[in-house]
Amino acid sequence: MTNGLEGPQKKNTKSKREEQHYNGLSSDSLACTQFKVAKRPKSSFKPLYTHQIFTKDEQIKGVQDLQINISLTPLKLRAYAEISWSRAKNFEGVDPMLKEHFKGGNITFSKKTFNSWVKEESSATPPGDLVFSTTRQDTKSK
Repeated sequence: MTNGLEGPQKKNTKSKREEQHYNGLSSDSLACTQFKVAKRPKSSFKPLYTHQIFTKDEQIKGVQDLQINISLTPLKLRAYAEISWSRAKNFEGVDPMLKEHFKGGNITFSKKTFNSWVKEESSATPPGDLVFSTTRQDTKSK
């Protein structure tokens, strides 16, 4: 016997309840997330996928006009996240999801901490041995 709520009807009932719970507010995690590497002016990029960090359907429920800007340190790729939105209802935030993805304290929500990481890395040498080096000469005539 079935309860009459199998298949699409059951899914629609859940969707309606979810929509009411979040007041219809939702943000597309692909559209609202942007990465950049510190000290690299032209390094800004949008991710191709975000389901690894956020949700399977790449929707963040309960928030409108969400913006997630993630800056990365150039050497160790430690992250600083700036998060903003215009409206929210029953929004639990994205901080826990970001902390889960950037494990081991490799994410901060403090600009001061991030700037200290960038400064620390600016004097660091990448691991490994230099095998080859070349210099490019500017071929443009002046």
